[in-house]
Amino acid sequence: MDFFGQRIAFGLFDSERDAENAVRRLNDAGFGGNDSEEDVTLVDRHRLTAAVPAKPAGAGSLEVAGRRVPANLMGVSPTVDRNGAPLTLKRAAMDFLSPKGLGDAETGFLAERIDRGAILILVECRNASRAAGAGLVLERANATAAAL
Repeated sequence: MDFFGQRIAFGLFDSERDAENAVRRLNDAGFGGNDSEEDVTLVDRHRLTAAVPAKPAGAGSLEVAGRRVPANLMGVSPTVDRNGAPLTLKRAAMDFLSPKGLGDAETGFLAERIDRGAILILVECRNASRAAGAGLVLERANATAAAL
């Protein structure tokens, strides 16, 4: 995938260790950190869990810590997105990625991979050439999918 003229690079990783290694490589190359104009963001199931406090488990109930609990006992209703659809991890990932300027196909692909356990590293750069450099760093860090 190539996002000509985009200022975003991303890479998908299958393990936390690989993702952390990629972030170190990005920092060593001048991306992210206190002295950088670029933002490096890690997105995975655990980080999105905060955006989905209770996942619908069935009609009138919520799944909380692996247990099904009637929603009325908790005083809450299942979490929904802005269109009224149940908010899943995939939907939370799509809501996070949509404003980043990626196309619908890329956003859907990344959200699906995050929902299945992949770790996304997203690098928002000041210009397209910096994004290309970040994309190369991610590729060299063995991203299972990388694009700029």
